[in-house]
Amino acid sequence: KPSADEGPSRDLLRWLRPTYYFSRISDLSPEWLQSQGLEGLLLDLDSTLKPYRQATVAPETAAWIRRVQAAGIRLCIVSNGGEDAWR
Repeated sequence: KPSADEGPSRDLLRWLRPTYYFSRISDLSPEWLQSQGLEGLLLDLDSTLKPYRQATVAPETAAWIRRVQAAGIRLCIVSNGGEDAWR
């Protein structure tokens, strides 16, 4: 039986490890994303796109989403907060 440090789960965790860290989502300009060759982003809803337990994203975050999408970058938004997190 493989240990937690071996096998496919470790490979997956290595693949999901971030390369860059940003303080604000708005620090990721569409131009920078394109310069990195990125075609899409996987984004967490809570505490990334909106504060935890807040019902909606801020207007500036919604504007950022529109700019990124207009640049042709695909977004996949995920949440483990359940249905109430994204309504």
